[in-house]
Amino acid sequence: MTGEKPGTVGPDGYSLDIAHTTEPGYAQRQDDLIFDYQTNVALYPQFQDYVRQYQPEILAAWGKNDPSFIYPGAPRS
Repeated sequence: MTGEKPGTVGPDGYSLDIAHTTEPGYAQRQDDLIFDYQTNVALYPQFQDYVRQYQPEILAAWGKNDPSFIYPGAPRS
């Protein structure tokens, strides 16, 4: 199971998201975004190098079964 517990998220965000689904070009933009995720994965080493060099204050949490942020992005190289 993923997502938030029912009743714990205010309706503003998801109502706005639902409204945007009726806009022209919405489906194509979503397809483009999903397709482009592969370039994100290819850039993991550069992201990791940046974080290692500049040490910005961030909290990045990964789990080996996370459906959104796949495991290859987590290990330190």
